[in-house]
Amino acid sequence: MTKRVAIYARYSSILQDVTSIEDQIRICKAYASSQGWTVVEIYTDKEISGQSAARPGYQRMLRDSESHAFDVVLAEAIDRLARRTADTTNLRDHLAYRGQVLFTVNYGEITPILAAVLGMIAEQSSKDTAAKTRRGQVGATHRGRVAAGVAYGYSVASGDGINRAVCSERAEIVIRIFTEFANGVAPAKIAAGLNADRIPGPRGDAWQSSTIRGNSKRGVGILRNRAYIGQIVYGQMRFRKDPVTGKRTSVAGEKPIMIDAPKMRIVPQELWDQVAQRLQSITREMATDPETGLALNRAHRKKFLLSGLLKCGCCGGNMAIMGKDRYGCSIRKRKGTCQNATTITRDHVEGRVLASLKRELLKPSHMEAFCALVTKEVTAKQRSKSGDLKSLEKKINALDTKIARILDQIEDGVGHSSLLLERLGSRQDERAALAAEREAIIVADASKFVMPNLSTAYRGLVSSLEDRLRDPAVVQRAHEALAEMIEAIELRPDACAQHGYAITLRGDPAGIIGAYAGVDKEKLPDAVTRVGSQFSVVAGVGFEPTTFRL
Repeated sequence: MTKRVAIYARYSSILQDVTSIEDQIRICKAYASSQGWTVVEIYTDKEISGQSAARPGYQRMLRDSESHAFDVVLAEAIDRLARRTADTTNLRDHLAYRGQVLFTVNYGEITPILAAVLGMIAEQSSKDTAAKTRRGQVGATHRGRVAAGVAYGYSVASGDGINRAVCSERAEIVIRIFTEFANGVAPAKIAAGLNADRIPGPRGDAWQSSTIRGNSKRGVGILRNRAYIGQIVYGQMRFRKDPVTGKRTSVAGEKPIMIDAPKMRIVPQELWDQVAQRLQSITREMATDPETGLALNRAHRKKFLLSGLLKCGCCGGNMAIMGKDRYGCSIRKRKGTCQNATTITRDHVEGRVLASLKRELLKPSHMEAFCALVTKEVTAKQRSKSGDLKSLEKKINALDTKIARILDQIEDGVGHSSLLLERLGSRQDERAALAAEREAIIVADASKFVMPNLSTAYRGLVSSLEDRLRDPAVVQRAHEALAEMIEAIELRPDACAQHGYAITLRGDPAGIIGAYAGVDKEKLPDAVTRVGSQFSVVAGVGFEPTTFRL
């Protein structure tokens, strides 16, 4: 039977180009043909390192392996498949478990020993390449050449000397940023001014305050870039790669290299010192991750009920707290590209949203769904209890039969009396335990459970909804419940609307009762049907339902 072959090819943008994929596939096809195999699938990953198994093509190959889509995996060399010993051996074991084999053009079938040895060679080769690259970058830095990307304000220069040239047009923008900040202008206002003047940011998009302000621990950002005072810095950050995701994370370097490069200076020393002094004075002390040095955000806990749910109706950006308890457009604050200058107090927007939720939930359709589902739940539990009672009685009857047989054996003198007495005691203990369970169910049934007035209970829940959700002690849990039900709450400036905003809520408002409800401190079952909906909160009218998506 002809073997079905899957070819895997990969290249890294650092070491190879796109034609490498074509070359690998051509070589693998020729090898497969020489073996009389049939190529049934080709998997590729372009511009992705082999240091991680988190590659789209590689992962698709593993998934297809589980459905036995092929018999052999073929690659040009083992380092195309992986650059880590663990990934190489794991792949070989994964395939072997499903009766599949791993081949490379240069070594043939990869046995367990070859997988381990070649994996180590590939991993060491990758480390050697990284070490050589770093050595070359350190050498370039000491020779006065920049071994990093092209910073804003510079262009690539050719020749044996410094490889960066000052771009006069962008250098003026750098001076503008430093001067405005030194004069007390906030980074957000500086970004807004640049965007208003249609000046492209470093990547050609809009300016953001973070691009200008940067990060004090990482030493990044326009205002912290030492290249502007004629210094080449290397090793300020080190990078580590997550072996699972393949993503790189940065940590502060131990001993960065600093080389003077006067030709790169853009910012006068006096202006740099003024900016550095202001940066130091306004830097807030925040908890930081000891590994990354990045600010922690208090375990991502939400301080306000609607955090992350409010969207600007003009630009689609998030509405964030501005000043003291007022929501405003964060895009306008960071970039200045949104024209929405209207703000609204947190109490007003929370009050209108929650009041509208209550009005929607008190609709007869929601109340009926709640009552029907709770009734169904209670009825099911009662039936379950009845079934449990019958099951217990059946087990007790079976034990009664076994006990009677043991007693007969004892009376007839059959078998060892001591063993029979031990068995008898064990069976009687089992029967006593089951009888106690049965008695508990009978006593519970005798209490004659009476279904409460569900309509009244539901109205009580909805009426207390606002107080429950705005309780500071449970704001995190309340926010999580709302986030599951609400897709977004859009705030659009409207001079005719209450407090200057028309509010539209999109999502599943009815679901909040199922996720956050209680009677006598006990959570109710999922007591509402999920109905996707959209409704508006407008001045003078209150709640107005619009389209429903079933």
